[in-house]
Amino acid sequence: THWEGFWISPEHKNAGVTRALLRGIGRVAEEMGVKWAFVESDEPKTARLLERLGGVQIPAKLSTYVVPLSGGK
Repeated sequence: THWEGFWISPEHKNAGVTRALLRGIGRVAEEMGVKWAFVESDEPKTARLLERLGGVQIPAKLSTYVVPLSGGK
């Protein structure tokens, strides 16, 4: 599974919106039986978020992470 990035307008960008999106992604993934996703990051802030979510960077041209979607590593 590849988790494509999402854009949040600046006037709505806050931790609550980000959390809601991530929770929604987690629910859909769980319903589909998906346990992890490939996610690419080209900015340090996103990379830190992916690492806090349990993402592990893998060797690739871009900063690519494998992120668990069901709360476990």
